[in-house]
Amino acid sequence: MIGTVTALYVIGRFFGAIIAVMVGDLLGRKKTIFIGASILAVGAIMHITALSAPAMIVGRIIVGTGNDINTSSAPHWQSETSEAS
Repeated sequence: MIGTVTALYVIGRFFGAIIAVMVGDLLGRKKTIFIGASILAVGAIMHITALSAPAMIVGRIIVGTGNDINTSSAPHWQSETSEAS
């Protein structure tokens, strides 16, 4: 069961990558990062309050989704807004 709970994080990251592509083009990088951080916070709260395995599984999927949205968007936003050296 521990392996399943851990592996479902990757499933969440898969969904996060798909969402990041769609939302990133519509809303821009900055708002996409905010949405990803919000989703990540909801998943973290689910981790903290999980009293059963299904709640932890849902929390892992949500955390994976939010993390990948940020991981996909933040480097691009940073390269677009930083000054040339």
